[in-house]
Amino acid sequence: MNGLLSKNSLVELIWEIKSSFMGGALRLTCEKYKCVIYFSEGDVLFVTSNVKAHRLRECLLKWNLASAAQLAPIDEGLSDSDFSNRLLELELLDVSTLERALSRQLEEVLRPALLWAEGEWFYDPKVRLSNIAGVRFDAFSLITEAARYFPPDFAASRFPNSNELLTPIAKEWQHSGLQTKEAFLLTRLSAPMRVHELVAISGLPETETLHLAFCLTISGYIERSGDAPVFPKEVVAASKTSDSEKTRLIPIASASVPRKPAPAAPPPVEPLPQHEPDTSLKDFDTLFARLAEAKTFYEVMDVGRAADIQEIKRVYYSLARRFHPDLFRHHADSNLHGKVEAAFARIAQAYETLRTPNLRSAYDAKIGFQPMQNQRNPSQSTERAFRPAQTAREPSSNVKGSAQGTATISGDTKAEESFNRGLEAMKLENYAFAAAAFSEAVKLAPKEAKFRAYYGQALGARQQTRRQAEAEIQSAIAMDKQNPLFYIMLAELYQSISLYRRALSAAEQAISVDPRNQDARALVNRLTELSTRPVSKL
Repeated sequence: MNGLLSKNSLVELIWEIKSSFMGGALRLTCEKYKCVIYFSEGDVLFVTSNVKAHRLRECLLKWNLASAAQLAPIDEGLSDSDFSNRLLELELLDVSTLERALSRQLEEVLRPALLWAEGEWFYDPKVRLSNIAGVRFDAFSLITEAARYFPPDFAASRFPNSNELLTPIAKEWQHSGLQTKEAFLLTRLSAPMRVHELVAISGLPETETLHLAFCLTISGYIERSGDAPVFPKEVVAASKTSDSEKTRLIPIASASVPRKPAPAAPPPVEPLPQHEPDTSLKDFDTLFARLAEAKTFYEVMDVGRAADIQEIKRVYYSLARRFHPDLFRHHADSNLHGKVEAAFARIAQAYETLRTPNLRSAYDAKIGFQPMQNQRNPSQSTERAFRPAQTAREPSSNVKGSAQGTATISGDTKAEESFNRGLEAMKLENYAFAAAAFSEAVKLAPKEAKFRAYYGQALGARQQTRRQAEAEIQSAIAMDKQNPLFYIMLAELYQSISLYRRALSAAEQAISVDPRNQDARALVNRLTELSTRPVSKL
């Protein structure tokens, strides 16, 4: 079987495999990343990916559990399964240490994959592993945690039938680690009831209630009556193992006996092409030296003072991909993570200030910087890229009026929170999650132009929602005709579907609004030579 992660998330796939005690292999692909998860009786036994940092050899070195000299005799081309067997054969690790290392490795591979919102999955119910060094890994806590990070709209969409029956499962939850609102919702679900009934008595917004119900379903506290299974009965049956077929985990006996690799054929865990990291120690030295000398947020970000929102965002994403502290949490140099965390905290603070118009204006005034104004219309400049549409009268320049204006511009807190969740999802290229978060922001604040623009940008990442993407960006432009960023978004949408002439027209409109916008000019130059190509249909 195969499908799309945007339709069946990995959280739901693992939950169903676990609930049905299935075996087999689940293969995932998301752009250049690949991952294979092996199951037996619903438990995760083994995981491999094409990220080099996830390989067991690299993990042992990173965690200081073995030295390069100790591992040198073991062929680097071995799969992680064979590599584990060799570790036991050569007695380089004891049984308990290997078990802990394998559990930690599985968690590191699974955690980022659970947040993939795009990509494909393929499930083979008949794959069986031979005798391997491994552990039975309970992914319960990981998938519960991932479900909580789902955008509320995305989780709520999992309950299309408001008449579906929800039944509480009788088990202790007072000390189970449930979040406060999850526990509260369980107190309201005192007996089986319909989805719309739970929403009515919860006292919480519908979307939030359904998100909580989704998390409680994944964590095993609610049973659903109308949730259609992904895997049909014949596939579930094919995944079951007989006693003779069950994977034999090593170690399976006394820990004092050295383990030998099984004489059977090697397990079908093929090594995947490796994705190499691109951050060197020299890069860290350069970053730390620059931050040590930086006196302003512009110098922290390494951008010019006239940099527009797009450039600031592009620089931040580039820095995050290379220097985010989570990438170096288990680095061999124990001091590196702390240094990177402190450095990135400064970068994040600079980014949040420079990307937010009001904060940036206040900061510029504080450091005595006057941004360049658009010569044609001094009241409009590139600084307006994130300026929200205003529904109230422009505030006066006095302190009291400025405070009132800030309150007006800030808008609804929940809408901003949803919008920020969408931005975080966009950084991870999780466009389905981003679209769901932006959609929630639009519902809460439908007159906010930036919410609609970014909602359209996220929708544009998927072919089947590009018409809606165009409509949302056009709506944003109608609300704020002087924002060059929105025209650029529209141009990039048209370019992605080879509507080069429309794209060129939108990019030229961005220049007419802001003649100094370098992103728009670069886009016009690129589109000029493409605009003679045949026009396709949206």
